[in-house]
Amino acid sequence: MRRPAREDLAAQLGPPAETKNTPAGVLWHYRYAAASPDQRSGRIDVIFTLDPVTGKVRRIQGRIFDAALDLEFPDSTPAR
Repeated sequence: MRRPAREDLAAQLGPPAETKNTPAGVLWHYRYAAASPDQRSGRIDVIFTLDPVTGKVRRIQGRIFDAALDLEFPDSTPAR
């Protein structure tokens, strides 16, 4: 499995709700909420940090339902 890149996120998730340039990289922020207040499954709120040169994902952090998520992809991780 190869490390995801900007194009993969756009193809699978669509455009982000927010983008921001930071010293750590380009942040793509995605937010999803239940379609109805009767659904108690919670929210999905995830930020992808992208390498500004290669566009590859460096880090994924956020919350999926009630679980915290924090995955880091070191720069030395080879793309496959």
